[in-house]
Amino acid sequence: MLELKITPIGKISHPCDGTDEYLLVRNRNDDITKRQVQEEVFPAYYRECSGPGGYFCTNFRYIPDPLFPNLAIVIIEHRRDI
Repeated sequence: MLELKITPIGKISHPCDGTDEYLLVRNRNDDITKRQVQEEVFPAYYRECSGPGGYFCTNFRYIPDPLFPNLAIVIIEHRRDI
């Protein structure tokens, strides 16, 4: 398992369809990659849609820090099927 530290840094609510959750992800031992986030972080959030009005989370955005290769901002897209 990777040595990742996840720090929640905020949420933005979208009244019509869901919330974006912002995380600061740090790899304590090495550079971080989108693949590492996809394998180690995102599975805890991933959910398929259960139908109209249902919650789902099938996408995230990865923004690497340009100065520190062991840091990234990850935006988890929580949504509701409308």
